[in-house]
Amino acid sequence: MGEFMKLRPTPFAGSHDPLEAHDRIGTIERKLEIINCDEPTKVALATHQLIGAALAWWESYREAHRGQVTWEGFLEDFRKYHVP
Repeated sequence: MGEFMKLRPTPFAGSHDPLEAHDRIGTIERKLEIINCDEPTKVALATHQLIGAALAWWESYREAHRGQVTWEGFLEDFRKYHVP
C-alpha cells in the first residue's frame, strides 16, 4: 500500500458527472500499473480510495458478491454504476 500511496491517489466520493468517475478510475488503473500488483491487491487499493456514496456502493457490491470480487468484475461494475 505504501508504494500506491506515494503516488498520491485522491479519494472518490462519487459524482453526478460520469466523466469525472471515468477519469478517476482510469487514474487509479494507471497508478496500479506502475506498482505492478496482483488483482486482489488492485481491488483492495482501488476500493480503499472510495468514500461517501462511492464507498456505500462498494460495501453493497462487496456484500452482494460475498467477497468474490475480481479486478475485471470490479471495473466493469464500477463503470456500469458510476459511468452509465
